[in-house]
Amino acid sequence: MKLEDFLSGIQSHDQLSCAGVVSADQPGDDFLLVTGRTTGARFKVLVTTILDQPWAVLEGILTGKRNAIVMDHVTRIVGYYSKVRNWNKSKVGELHDRQAGNYRVSGTDWDVDEEPLPAPVRATESAAACAAV
Repeated sequence: MKLEDFLSGIQSHDQLSCAGVVSADQPGDDFLLVTGRTTGARFKVLVTTILDQPWAVLEGILTGKRNAIVMDHVTRIVGYYSKVRNWNKSKVGELHDRQAGNYRVSGTDWDVDEEPLPAPVRATESAAACAAV
């Protein structure tokens, strides 16, 4: 669908209105804010989603006649939030392994026996050991 067709569909719709167009810092992250006139619900619709989906699907989602499609998945793996769609194949595989709880290295038959860590030394013991030296 063309962006112009989406905008004309919103303008002619009795339940929807366009609240604005936002240009993002990253390419491909530009979006439109769409508001439901009767419900007051607000939607952030990526321009790439508008270009990929037909009007009937988008209208159904925006009016509540069908369930929304997960259009943007964000997760926190390495200490900050990032969009999964920007990840390479290896990083997506790592995410799937983490969700499954599978930390085994594939292609190996290693059995790692974890030895317990030694008990922590108390501050009084380490001070006494230092004083004895």
